[in-house]
Amino acid sequence: KMHVTANAFGDLRQLLGTELSIELQDNSNLNDLLGKLSALTRTYRKGYIGSHKAGLDLTVSLNGRTVRINQESVLLKDGDVISLYPFSVGG
Repeated sequence: KMHVTANAFGDLRQLLGTELSIELQDNSNLNDLLGKLSALTRTYRKGYIGSHKAGLDLTVSLNGRTVRINQESVLLKDGDVISLYPFSVGG
């Protein structure tokens, strides 16, 4: 297992808090993390966290670099930091 940190901005802070440590299986990808965050916010529409759709009105960065949401090839490593920016915050 591995742990990553998710930082939330804008109205996502109300749903997730400012910083959240997430445990994932080894070899998890960005889509696995987004699915777990979606479940934590009780948003059961694929690709959504709260009212924000990843890649549409939600920008995601991995260790400070913006990443494409729909790429399962974005593998995560233990200690990675993922930031979630709703477009209303900037992005």
